[in-house]
Amino acid sequence: MTIKITKTSVLQIQDLEVLVWRKKIKNLNMRVLQPDGQVRVSVPQLVSDQVIEQFVLDRLDWIQAAQQRIKNIKIMPELQFITGEEYQVFGEAHELVVLEAIGRHQVFAKDQKLYMYVSTQTSKANREKLLNQWYREQLLALAEDMIIKWQPIIGKEVKECRIKNMKTRWGTCHITDARIWLNLRLAQYPESCVEYIVVHEMTHLHERLHNKRFHALMDGFLPDWRNRQKILNRKTP
Repeated sequence: MTIKITKTSVLQIQDLEVLVWRKKIKNLNMRVLQPDGQVRVSVPQLVSDQVIEQFVLDRLDWIQAAQQRIKNIKIMPELQFITGEEYQVFGEAHELVVLEAIGRHQVFAKDQKLYMYVSTQTSKANREKLLNQWYREQLLALAEDMIIKWQPIIGKEVKECRIKNMKTRWGTCHITDARIWLNLRLAQYPESCVEYIVVHEMTHLHERLHNKRFHALMDGFLPDWRNRQKILNRKTP
């Protein structure tokens, strides 16, 4: 068993308090952390404070921009799934309207509104489950249409598309099974972003790795994919 030794210290660099992690690594790395914009630098164990200071100073503009982005992130209240709340549907804001159900529970969208029909006793958890199921159905229907469109262009066939909650990925591709998975949260982002992830995962049927060949294929299939990627990198749709 290998024990990783990390030494932590703090450097004051101009008006920045920088958290320094000395680790058994080869390169210097930097992160600006949420929620307060703390700057953290991971460095090889023998790197001097002077080298770390210059590393930080060379990146001041990037640090300030990253800290400003963190300040601009809206702290969203926890959703209650009640009338008046706003939800994104493929990048467009919809107001939720909760109505008493006569018959089965259902959700549908019309005129920038989301209508949810549920019984008065329906719990918050079950309202959320109902809405997520509706999102799942909408996303799967859109993705399947996009797959049909892109199969002859990409020259690969997708055997199956599935939707699931994913914390760190927008999609995955099981190459041997020709199956792609999409993150349920994509249903809140513009259709162009969904298309980017569909094409991205289908491109993995040609190339497993995110290497030069993969990026060249993406440039050929979807030249503006990087712009679409930037939208997905935001914290909110």
